[in-house]
Amino acid sequence: MQAIIKSRAAAANPVSTLRRNFSFYHNLHHPPFFYVNGIKYINDYDLEEYKPQVQAFITRRRVVKREIPPKVSILEDMGPQYRHVYYQQRLANGEYLYDDKHMKRLYSNDGINTQFLHSMWCEDYEKNLVDEVLQKRVTNGSVVPFQEKAQADKIKKNTDHWLKTFYKGEPLTDLELDIERMYLSGKLSKN
Repeated sequence: MQAIIKSRAAAANPVSTLRRNFSFYHNLHHPPFFYVNGIKYINDYDLEEYKPQVQAFITRRRVVKREIPPKVSILEDMGPQYRHVYYQQRLANGEYLYDDKHMKRLYSNDGINTQFLHSMWCEDYEKNLVDEVLQKRVTNGSVVPFQEKAQADKIKKNTDHWLKTFYKGEPLTDLELDIERMYLSGKLSKN
């Protein structure tokens, strides 16, 4: 009964239910230790307590978000006959996101621009990824001829793979999922 009331309330005021979910890599995609500006930060101590396969799993190098837009940029696109379409699909400039101080200053001076909005709603490297994907896919109402649909589907599949990797992390095999469970149980029993 409460679910029906909540769904009716959400239908009455759809703006109140909107929210942006940011993606975060969970703890397993973080290395056990990492360096930032020469300072060592540790996520997990005493790695030698784990089995060798678990040690290999948690120390494996994974793709990070800053590496994904360049990987999409080297994918094949639809060719030179679609340059005018890709030109229409370009986003506004802005390679980096503004920091909080800069955003407050722009807001107080009524200087809100497109890069301000990207900084407000996008994660790091997300805007760059969307830029690259839009320069590979044909969208915005343009349609690929039926003879070229196979190539367009291949491009969509490749870009979907990198989008999924960006938002959800690298896919794990069944063996890696089992090792992940072993790591979680070992980490919980250690703490």
